Amino acid sequence: MKKRFQNKSQTEIMGLMIIFIIFSLIIVFIITTVFFKKPSTTLDEFNQQQLSSSIVSAFLKTNSYCLKDTDMKELIIASAKSLSLQCDPELLPQTKPPNPCLTYPDYPDAKAYLTCAFNQSLAKSLGTFNLPYELQIKIGQQKIIGLQSTNEAALKASKSGSVEPYVLPISGSAASTVEIWLCVNSRCPKI
Repeated sequence: MKKRFQNKSQTEIMGLMIIFIIFSLIIVFIITTVFFKKPSTTLDEFNQQQLSSSIVSAFLKTNSYCLKDTDMKELIIASAKSLSLQCDPELLPQTKPPNPCLTYPDYPDAKAYLTCAFNQSLAKSLGTFNLPYELQIKIGQQKIIGLQSTNEAALKASKSGSVEPYVLPISGSAASTVEIWLCVNSRCPKI
């Protein structure tokens, strides 16, 4: 009888050990799949596109301080229609705190002002997180503004992304659209 209880208890202990081993393997599998899985490239591309779109959209809605009662979107469209557009000199001293893009003598030119404003905005947003970026603004096939992050090593190591341009329609001009390409963590595609 004593031997029968020993066999039964040994069988129960072996059963518990098998359950413990199976349970441990399940936990190890869950930990490796959750914590050590590689990030999805599709999700990364989607996040980069959303970040790019959000930054450009917010920038286009800000006040331009270059022409009276215009936002950046209207300034870009006006600059696309007239490449020699100048900022209104009466508005230059009115910005508080002083706008760094309006303090240099050659920045009343709208294209130079836009370049500086985009550079300042991207440096304060993406540059704070050390994210590499490339910005291109094109009217038709002509590139009018091109900027890159100061993190050139990361930008060179990155590949071309699948970013869609932010398109602004132009009426009354030979070119029909302005394309704004902001590629975050990737190079803009060659067009």
